[in-house]
Amino acid sequence: MGVEKEFKTADLDDSVPEKLRSRKALIDPFDWYHEKRQNGSIQYDEQREVYDVFSYDTVKRVLQNGEQFLRPSLSDAHGASRSNDPLMYLDNAMMWSDGTEHKQVKSELFEYFSPDQMKEMRNVVEEVSESVLRSAAERDTEFDFAQEFAEPVSLRITMKLLGVPQSDYTRIYDWITEITNIKRSEYRKSSGNEPVHSVDAIAYMRELVEKRERNPTDDLISTMAIETSLGNEQVGSNALDLMVASTKTMSEFLTNAVYLLVTNELAHDDVLDKFPDILEEVLRYRSPIQAQLRVAGEDVSVAGEELTEGDEVVVWFGAANRDPDQYDRPDEFIPDRNPEHLAFGTGPHACIGAPLARFEAPIILEYFIENSEQITISHHSIVPTFSPTSLGFNELPVSVGDTS
Repeated sequence: MGVEKEFKTADLDDSVPEKLRSRKALIDPFDWYHEKRQNGSIQYDEQREVYDVFSYDTVKRVLQNGEQFLRPSLSDAHGASRSNDPLMYLDNAMMWSDGTEHKQVKSELFEYFSPDQMKEMRNVVEEVSESVLRSAAERDTEFDFAQEFAEPVSLRITMKLLGVPQSDYTRIYDWITEITNIKRSEYRKSSGNEPVHSVDAIAYMRELVEKRERNPTDDLISTMAIETSLGNEQVGSNALDLMVASTKTMSEFLTNAVYLLVTNELAHDDVLDKFPDILEEVLRYRSPIQAQLRVAGEDVSVAGEELTEGDEVVVWFGAANRDPDQYDRPDEFIPDRNPEHLAFGTGPHACIGAPLARFEAPIILEYFIENSEQITISHHSIVPTFSPTSLGFNELPVSVGDTS
């Protein structure tokens, strides 16, 4: 754990903005955001062939205008063309649709992510948190919080809620990792990457949904298959997309939280009753999702720039959440700030899983803090998430002392 990790900028894609091509910048990209914002809230990048949006007001405007700015399908954005491509299968999921279909699916699924529904899941979150922490800490009191706790706890909780067998964790994790790496190319014009290993995910999800439809059990896939008007492809793709989001985005939320709690000396029992406000500031200060792609659905003017139908626009959530025109002292972590942030988006594509993330995170982190004698981070060994569209840690080595 004490060995400093080698960071190779050559491993980053050539289209990553030059000033984000370092370990320091991927951990802390905010100087670049501030520098870019000084040149205007929206700017065209000739190298990447996209418009970048950096200010809070303009990001919010683009996100809330779902008719002028469309969320491109995952397959269109990456040039997928094969019917058995999991990217085309995921197009059936709510996140990658627009208009009437998106509204209909979201309205049917929303009730399953309400605060009242969340309360019934507490036992699941606590049980999985206990199991995963015990497994990590039994091997050593020094372990990788990201890979040995945050990722498995996030995915295993979602698998249990959905009704996906825990025994399939390893292959599902592999599929999700590949899909995530493709999704994370949203800071540039389409890359054309295609999944290889996750093709089996389609057959797996189709078989599982059909099995739950024939013999329903007490899980979310069965509920979606039986109680909604969603077709099997929609049920399976939304379930897969939920696992993708929970594994990587949720784990980045957790790693960012631990990083900030420890570095600000807030990782102790006395702050647990203040967690709701603290975690909202975590989301503003280090938003797990830093950027998303939109496509202009028509000719439109944005902050003085004239866009043509089909132009690609990258909205930088991380920049919006540090905009000095929106926040006083934006680069300070103020635990009781309780900000109105854009970490979960806004408008038609606001994250439906936000209530689940807000419900899970305090329980997981409270359990981790309460069962760790003293938490320290090996700062020189941390490895940031390897993409400018996300902010978190691929590796976050911690020492927790006695967890008995």
